[in-house]
Amino acid sequence: ISAGAPVILTAAGKAAPIATVAGSVGTEAVFESAYTYNIAMTYDSGQNKVVIIYADNGNSNYGTAVVGTVSDTSISFGTPVVFESASTQYPSICFDSNANKSVLFFRGSSNYMRSIVGTVSGTSISFGLVVNVYTATIGYTACCFDSSVNKVLAVYNEGGVANAGKAIVGTVSGTSISFGSTSTFESGAVSYLAASFDSTENKNVIVFVDDGDSSKAKAIVGSISGTTIGTWGTEVTFYSSSINYTDAVYDSNAAKTVISYRVQSGSYQGEVVVATVSGHTISFGTAVESHSGNSNYNKLAFDSDNNNILIVFRDGNDGGYIKFKEGTVSGTSITFSTATNLTSAASDWLACCYDTGSNRLVVGFMDDANSSYGTGVVAKLESSTLTSTNLLGIASGAISDTATGAINTWGSRNEVQTSLTIGSDYYVQTDGTI
Repeated sequence: ISAGAPVILTAAGKAAPIATVAGSVGTEAVFESAYTYNIAMTYDSGQNKVVIIYADNGNSNYGTAVVGTVSDTSISFGTPVVFESASTQYPSICFDSNANKSVLFFRGSSNYMRSIVGTVSGTSISFGLVVNVYTATIGYTACCFDSSVNKVLAVYNEGGVANAGKAIVGTVSGTSISFGSTSTFESGAVSYLAASFDSTENKNVIVFVDDGDSSKAKAIVGSISGTTIGTWGTEVTFYSSSINYTDAVYDSNAAKTVISYRVQSGSYQGEVVVATVSGHTISFGTAVESHSGNSNYNKLAFDSDNNNILIVFRDGNDGGYIKFKEGTVSGTSITFSTATNLTSAASDWLACCYDTGSNRLVVGFMDDANSSYGTGVVAKLESSTLTSTNLLGIASGAISDTATGAINTWGSRNEVQTSLTIGSDYYVQTDGTI
């Protein structure tokens, strides 16, 4: 232990320097032995389970769901359950933490916008009755849970009316969901939708491609009042050329919304931009390249244990492997780690979520190298031995391994620190620095 270094108390009752614990990737596990696509997923924090929904090409493209259980870097799956006995496309799913239910939106029978509520019990999931949200053709869907009013917000493009951007508020009661009136956030054609809830401002952020305005990438802020969107802000452009594969997630540590997308020109690189919400106004920092090569899907999750943004993507320039990076938000920008491979063969149709019960990243995908089966994999992220409760103090001098030495605990004085400013607060970081 170096002089002046922060020291933790180990489970064995000894002092130790703060160390980094390396991450690892587990073994892939199949959840559907058939061609699997249109994948979406969420984390059920009430049951500590992962819920994956998808279209099962081996069963007439029916909408199907499966429950995953994470154990260290392994994942096991229950029996798949059909929730829509018709071809299912453009699915989205979010978890209602008030009702402890998973809420699904999708284009189902007759190409209608439909919704259903799922309840996880053990390793299985059961469903209430399906509800028609919009009885005409729709395209994309996205959803998020607004914990300030305990409502689900769903957005979609109204295919029957020029693909206009629509939003609707859902209330879960038991295994049922009811909806308020529809609200329009963009009267022109939209696509590639994403939605995220800002729990600091209690606002919903909608991301979309404005096909009626040269396919510019835009975002708008809305707030729920009762059973509808009471107020919309002004839509703001964050990228002025064509993009696709959008996603959005809220970083509760930085109080920022992070948006990912793929640029539809050049090297088709992945980019990320950090957004700040204030009331119904949204502003953006400078876009940062998340991957310089052909970056597909670009899904986001928030690691609430390490306060990092996780971006998962298909690397089109490296065998179609699925990879992930960890990003740290600072102000209105974000920096990324180097990429870690999640697969060693080509894969498609990925989705991801962060399992807060096991502190793991979980990814579902179509495994091109294994008959396009639906497959899951778990990543244990690099972590620190420092926790919120084990910081013992600061070493007053260097201490060799197995030797004894003095640790300045709280209330005493450590005299070997340098370059500190009088009157300032200092904190121990997860890498062991002050």
